[in-house]
Amino acid sequence: MGKYRLIVTSEALPGRGADYSEWCRVQHFPDIMRVPGVASAQRFKLAGGADEPARFMAIFELDTDRPHDVLAEFGKRNGTPDMPSGDCFDRSSVRIQIAELEGEWSAA
Repeated sequence: MGKYRLIVTSEALPGRGADYSEWCRVQHFPDIMRVPGVASAQRFKLAGGADEPARFMAIFELDTDRPHDVLAEFGKRNGTPDMPSGDCFDRSSVRIQIAELEGEWSAA
């Protein structure tokens, strides 16, 4: 299991939530999974209140010791045939964070 996670929050354009979900599932996530260093991906719809700046979150497991290199590769590919950009989300809503695993998963 990789020791880094890439956490991305984002928001669909008004009335485009279904389109955004479809684009993520069919186009964007498969493109991301082809980036070297990306080991797995999960997508979530946040269950927070109406004041949330974004309703969607994705967590990518990174199998690398150089997570910023993976993020740089995303930047190189974004908007190219290797990673076409969608027209159904609010680009200003996107927030990206890299997190380093600090302990093992605990279960009850």
